[in-house]
Amino acid sequence: MKREFLQLAQTLDLKKHQIAGMMVSEKLDGLRAFWDGGLSRGKPSAEVPWANTEKDHRLKEEQIATGLWTRYGKVIHAPAWWLDELPDYPLDGELYSGHFQDVVSFTKKHNPIDSEWRQVKYCVFD
Repeated sequence: MKREFLQLAQTLDLKKHQIAGMMVSEKLDGLRAFWDGGLSRGKPSAEVPWANTEKDHRLKEEQIATGLWTRYGKVIHAPAWWLDELPDYPLDGELYSGHFQDVVSFTKKHNPIDSEWRQVKYCVFD
């Protein structure tokens, strides 16, 4: 079951959408990520209302939230030093490293590797 809890981009239809006064930015080829302001950081993900824990029973260890989430509500395990740089308010954006497959590989690991995460930028949507 897919549980998307973040709005996804839609195709622009100029007949339906008024875009006067709006700004446009380049689409990055990154991984969508939501930062909850650190609200859930350190809590078991099973205690976080928006966490998707449906398949967590297959994991050996209990999932601890980092505050950084995929669009499907799965925990992204980033290093503490990387998370410490984020603000105490929610953000929506993409994790970007220049190569989509690299950032997916880095973020899927439950034990993050510092040298890989040094390549990752969090590009926030306006």
